Amino acid sequence: MISVRTEALVVGVLLAAGFAGAALGGDPPAPSAADLAGKVGCRDVHAGNATGGERELATCRIGARDVTVVTFDDNARRDDWLGDAQLNVVTLGLFGLPEALVYGDRWAVRTDDLAAADRFVVALHGWWV
Repeated sequence: MISVRTEALVVGVLLAAGFAGAALGGDPPAPSAADLAGKVGCRDVHAGNATGGERELATCRIGARDVTVVTFDDNARRDDWLGDAQLNVVTLGLFGLPEALVYGDRWAVRTDDLAAADRFVVALHGWWV
């Protein structure tokens, strides 16, 4: 049986650890779109105009193909963006213009190069939509 004093000490330590984690800001900041692009070898990285919900948008090239890398403040905004992008990707696919969407924690990528999309999945531990 644990004494009341030991129990109080354990609860105090757990609370202090929780408050310390909250004070440190919880989740680390999301990497920049340019950093994500660089990790997979994208070249000619250019900042784009964030148009709705994005924190940052960058375009780059892998081989001869364009890639759009987008970051977000939270995954809810990423999921909203992915929903809208998925409708566009499906529509383009109907016209023979296939594109891929991949995503990870607070980032997403859109490209017409399946190999490039796979590079993001592997290098950044992302997922296919």
